Amino acid sequence: MASVTYAGGYAIAAVASTEDAVALGIDAEPLDDARRDAAGMRGVLGDGIASVRDWVRVEAVLKADGRGLRVDPATVVVDATDDGWTAEVPGGEVYDGWDAPGPPGVLLSIAVRIAHFAPSTRS
Repeated sequence: MASVTYAGGYAIAAVASTEDAVALGIDAEPLDDARRDAAGMRGVLGDGIASVRDWVRVEAVLKADGRGLRVDPATVVVDATDDGWTAEVPGGEVYDGWDAPGPPGVLLSIAVRIAHFAPSTRS
């Protein structure tokens, strides 16, 4: 499974090498972007001002979800964890996420959903 994003002249790919990964999304944005900075980030994720990092996380999750911007980005709930973050998409699933190192001046986040198998109760 693979996902690709483009930012600041870079093409960046993520690959999940486990068959337990059932969804994968990656997003990147330049830390500085004159057009985006002039427009501002107010209202892109609901009330208030979102950070570029907030946006990159949500976009990675929506790509993993497969519905992209057909889901209102403001409805995605992202919560920090000890080793990354999780995100819940309305009508969807819960995704694990990480902020990854990227090229200089580029913010990068990865979201994945792993199949969770319940132990068999059969004998």
